[in-house]
Amino acid sequence: MGTHLRRFACLWVTVALGIPALAQQRRPIPPPPPPPSSRPVANADKPYCAVWLTGEQGKARAGVVFLCHYRTGGVIDIKDGTTVAAPDGKVWDLGTPVGFMNFGLTTPMFTIVSPTGRLEDVTIGAAIIGYMPIGVKVDAQTDLILGNSKIGTQTIKAKVTGALGITSKGDSVLLPVAGFYSARGTIVTSISKSKQTTLITATTLGLLSGKLTLGLVGFFGGRATVAFPLPEFVSVASQRGVYHGQVLAVDNFGFANVP
Repeated sequence: MGTHLRRFACLWVTVALGIPALAQQRRPIPPPPPPPSSRPVANADKPYCAVWLTGEQGKARAGVVFLCHYRTGGVIDIKDGTTVAAPDGKVWDLGTPVGFMNFGLTTPMFTIVSPTGRLEDVTIGAAIIGYMPIGVKVDAQTDLILGNSKIGTQTIKAKVTGALGITSKGDSVLLPVAGFYSARGTIVTSISKSKQTTLITATTLGLLSGKLTLGLVGFFGGRATVAFPLPEFVSVASQRGVYHGQVLAVDNFGFANVP
């Protein structure tokens, strides 16, 4: 019966935000980059480099692109997948929230997504110029339908905390690092006189309609259930509202977090 039910989810997101006043900082932003090179180069024809931060090998991926030329001279080196090193010896792991934000203080980054995982197919977003801590309550209920009949309800109570990126266009975006988002909460499924509680203890990132989307992962009986993307999450979080919107049950949603 569970395969016919829409299940809901809720999340508690935690992220280390030890960078002072990031959302208030502004710095010169270069124009949108052309399709990037996967390795650092030191010529004017290909000045941008890409780092994949989440995705599934051979399928969709998400990450960032930035100028290979370091602000004080020399070329930024990409090593060990998500780790980048400046010519002056500084090193950042972009696969962690702190490393991602610290590197963003020195080098403007643009988000990229690719449905195929290839650089030739990337969509490049606006430059990230700051970060906004978020705290979003999830309070939603959906009807469970089997055939043409309502057979029950699912109720979600949770809170989400974390951070969004602020772009040069003035909007907000999800950050393509799974570590920015985690989840705590419950899904209560009520059918007839029985109730089942599913714990939400994790999140995932994936592509939905070509856009980077946050999904919730529920656990029941010690095993992970289907991931549930939240298509309206960024809009609600940006307005510091309560999430009453859709929570979709999508098979095979979410990245494997393999750079």
